[in-house]
Amino acid sequence: MQRKSLLLVLSALLFFKYAQAQHDKFIFKLAPLSLIDPFTPCIQLGLEFKPTSRLGLQMEYGYSFEPLARLVYKKNTWSERQEKYYKLRAEVRYYFIANYTLQPYIALESFWIPHTYRKHNNWFVRGNQEYQYDYADIRKNVWGGCAKVGMQRLLSRRWILDVYTGLGARRVAIRYTPYNEHLPAFRLWEEAFTPGDRYEGVVGRLHLSLGFRIGYVLVKK
Repeated sequence: MQRKSLLLVLSALLFFKYAQAQHDKFIFKLAPLSLIDPFTPCIQLGLEFKPTSRLGLQMEYGYSFEPLARLVYKKNTWSERQEKYYKLRAEVRYYFIANYTLQPYIALESFWIPHTYRKHNNWFVRGNQEYQYDYADIRKNVWGGCAKVGMQRLLSRRWILDVYTGLGARRVAIRYTPYNEHLPAFRLWEEAFTPGDRYEGVVGRLHLSLGFRIGYVLVKK
């Protein structure tokens, strides 16, 4: 009886040691909601590297992709505006629980989104002066960061679901290159919802992060 108990204890110790040694080393990820982003839709792909079972380092790249968003929002302005952009995100994570089906974590994320596009027959504000134009090329750079909490769930041996939310801040820098720029003949009325790119300059804004990713484990350690 004692021999069987000893074998059982040894087996349990070996199992837990093996479980602790095993973790998902590389995880490929896709953010589906980025495909229908109303402002900058893209195919956002990422790779998470886990040097240990509790530490995660993640990089993401978003390539502009508009066809699906056009169907959802019934708008064709992306091609007319000659939009060009991409998204870069970097994230470091700490997992509270390792090697379990549910893995809660906290994370710090930084992001960079350079964006250029064109607008026609509109107006903007530089300083305290309003200007009208026939068309203008606009450069809009967005960068910032946020603190996040999330839960990574193992759906099967290889597939995972990563759900997260977070709060942070972003800086938006807007620069106009107008063509046939001129002062308006009369003062322009403010719209009920002024577009965020109406004012040239740099502004700070609140950043809210909310979404999910689908992942596939490429390598287990």
